[in-house]
Amino acid sequence: MKMFQFRILLLVLSILLYSSVCPRAHAQEEAMRVGFFEFGDYMFRARSGQYQGLIFEFLQEISRTTGMRYKVVDCGNWTRSLEMLENDQIDLLPCTFFTPERAEKMLFPNLPLANSFMTISVRDDDARYTFEDYAALDGMRVGVLANTKNVPALEAFMRDRNLNLTLVPYIDMQSMLQALRDKELDGVGITNLGKNNPFRVIAQFSPEPFYIAVNKRKPEIDRPRFFVPG
Repeated sequence: MKMFQFRILLLVLSILLYSSVCPRAHAQEEAMRVGFFEFGDYMFRARSGQYQGLIFEFLQEISRTTGMRYKVVDCGNWTRSLEMLENDQIDLLPCTFFTPERAEKMLFPNLPLANSFMTISVRDDDARYTFEDYAALDGMRVGVLANTKNVPALEAFMRDRNLNLTLVPYIDMQSMLQALRDKELDGVGITNLGKNNPFRVIAQFSPEPFYIAVNKRKPEIDRPRFFVPG
């Protein structure tokens, strides 16, 4: 957890370093537009409607200590989040996995926020499945978020374990998880949601770092110093 705290502090301060000495950016005092979609313990929305999670805890701390202003933009789902970043409707998109294709459309910091595992999760009361009993997974209907790296990760897992899973794509997390609750699915393929995962993990694989992606059009971003070339 401390490593995550250090990295997010470093990343946000890196983003701010150039804008803090740029008179035009400082004069305008534009709020950073932070894209939101459900991502486990890192970003979620409470029943009260308040945005919560580790991302917002540290954005609040950075705001308090540096004066940075930010506003949350609810993007609805992951696919829409990417579109809004590419279309200059948001400035920062936390919890984004790197791909060469995305690096052509957005900026990625040199350091990730953290690493996340891919998991297959099932209803807690589903006795058909136990942790790492891979043979029992054969024939499962598994929900997966469309246009994410979860799809190729699951396909690679299937090949490695010689399994036949039916992957059912969904646009947003909420409808996919509801389909699991309603027993329309046997499981869901999702990144590890931590304590915010309402289901039971039966397989964990393919660890991968994720980042705060940044709008490529932001003129105050010092790309050569802080971001890997796209």
